[in-house]
Amino acid sequence: MECADADRAEARGVLDKLLGYEPESTGTIAVLHLHDGFSLEEVAREVGMSVSGVRKRLRGLRHTLTEMES
Repeated sequence: MECADADRAEARGVLDKLLGYEPESTGTIAVLHLHDGFSLEEVAREVGMSVSGVRKRLRGLRHTLTEMES
């Protein structure tokens, strides 16, 4: 059980670092698309953005995550 708690704490730390300087809506976009399986169009409608804006936010998160891994 302690290992699961440590894993959760580590995951939260990574997410905090990844999303720390992003608008709150970027986290919402990531959860809706990557976790909940919403299409880009559905996410765009939900957060009131264009599909290209949603794509740009997700691309930025992927780029930041790649940099964090290096």
